[in-house]
Amino acid sequence: MKVACLFFHESSSQSSLYSLAEACFRFSPQISVREPEAIFIEIGKCKSLYSDRSFVLRAQSLARRLGWVAKIALSHDIPSSLALARHSGASGSTLNSLPIEALIDFADPFGVDPLGRKSVRVMIESLKSLGVETLSEFKQIPTASLPSRFGGLSLLCRQRLESASDLLWPSWNPPEHFKEKLELLPSEYCSEIEPLLFYSKAMLDRLFSRLRGRSLRAERISFAIELEKYSTVKNPTREWTFELITPQGSTLGFLPILRERLNRDLSQAPIHSFVHTLRCSVLATTAGRSTQKDFFNNQDGNSHLDHQEVLGSLFGELEEFLGKNHVFWARTTEERLPEKSWVRSSQKGAPQADLENRYPKRPTRIFKSPVPVSIIQDRILFKGRKFKSICWSKLERLSLDWLNDTHARNYYQVELEGGRTLWIFSDPQHHYFVHGYYE
Repeated sequence: MKVACLFFHESSSQSSLYSLAEACFRFSPQISVREPEAIFIEIGKCKSLYSDRSFVLRAQSLARRLGWVAKIALSHDIPSSLALARHSGASGSTLNSLPIEALIDFADPFGVDPLGRKSVRVMIESLKSLGVETLSEFKQIPTASLPSRFGGLSLLCRQRLESASDLLWPSWNPPEHFKEKLELLPSEYCSEIEPLLFYSKAMLDRLFSRLRGRSLRAERISFAIELEKYSTVKNPTREWTFELITPQGSTLGFLPILRERLNRDLSQAPIHSFVHTLRCSVLATTAGRSTQKDFFNNQDGNSHLDHQEVLGSLFGELEEFLGKNHVFWARTTEERLPEKSWVRSSQKGAPQADLENRYPKRPTRIFKSPVPVSIIQDRILFKGRKFKSICWSKLERLSLDWLNDTHARNYYQVELEGGRTLWIFSDPQHHYFVHGYYE
């Protein structure tokens, strides 16, 4: 067993400590919390994933991102790691060199017995009056004489000092809901979009770190601001719900979508007072991928975001800018008629028809309705302009369903002078239409 202890000198709200503990699930599933100053993580079974130094650097980076400054120590049991983190935190320190006050952490490592800690403090004063200043000197006292001289707690401390690997971990179950709140000071004067996004980033970092620790991504997010209640403010609470076209797992993926929505809505209905509270909650989640990042093929420079998430963030921005009905996934069908060859889909990765090597290459752009053209020898009159054709491809006949009484179409790929290629078909009456073009 190897236990990592993240120790914090300055206590904060329990929700923030729990948020950090939940984010630490990315390191190990076995976690315990000592309110309000320490988080214990069992990392002995994860030695193949990262080294001790790598874990310390990752944990410190995660804690700083969520607003904490942690002292981290590693040992073979919970009391030893807590004592090392509290009294030194340096990787080169040894357990024997710690002061005798560290016995409090061995007697009550989870902080659940205040009366026991009081008794240990009395015992420590007795030991110090006898010149015992370190744990090494305490271990030199004969075990048989400890209960008679210092009580039963001294024997318990001695046993845990020598071996505490069998100490039971109290269960800790993270909350099932993902909610974060940030209260702003009146002096922060938050009433514009840029400071609003700046303060929101810290809250979103906590939220998405918790999701990543649970291997989840957000599908639907609620974001709300609470304004100071002046007489001119008709609606002191503003709330937005985001239905993400692609689930997001990081702040950098969701923040541009949030910026686009706030830019649009707040330009139409500005904020008339200062914001004092920000709230964000995840209404729906989906399983996230836990694969390793490709560090050797990082084309876009975003090692912390995979390609699909960057693409999903772009689609989310387009959806906010163009409207929900104008951005969608297209799913191909088995229909031969170009107008019916695809349908809208709300889900990415929906089953696709296997069209490879079954049909000729289709144009990049297909018109909603075919456009009539005139063909005179090698000249094509299209939308009032004349184009010279260089080459016509072989005929491709597309027939409709047998229940449909309309006739088949004869399609050609027509290469024009200048490099552009049109997709033209003719009907039985020898009328020609442009149905699309290739880029």
